[in-house]
Amino acid sequence: MKNKSGNMRKNKNGKNDISRAETIPRSGAENISWFDPFTRWMLVIMFALLFMIFAVSKYMDVHKMTGGGTDDTVNAMASRVARVKAHPFVNLPGDAQVGAFSVANFFAGMIVGHNWKKLFGREDKRVEREKEKK
Repeated sequence: MKNKSGNMRKNKNGKNDISRAETIPRSGAENISWFDPFTRWMLVIMFALLFMIFAVSKYMDVHKMTGGGTDDTVNAMASRVARVKAHPFVNLPGDAQVGAFSVANFFAGMIVGHNWKKLFGREDKRVEREKEKK
């Protein structure tokens, strides 16, 4: 990243600092970091949990294990009523599909919540008026 004078920032060892998160200009000289350490760790944990859910689901499928849950019951009832075989978008056994989407939605909510002010925050009207006067 470059500093205000246009030169590359140096880290403690004197090397160019490229490890900082990319920033997106907001207004004027203000920059917002979107891929901060919190977001990075939430994504790493989320993908690790999703990988485990999909790995266990694949194991259950290979060994013909049933993880019967509410989805299987509801799909069977819907197929009988509609007289059409239900085909889920992601075919995971039992309630693994509900678990996978729940994990993904939980972490998406954590990341959006962490970045809420960056996304929707507004400065005080007093601060905005002071900036307009300058």
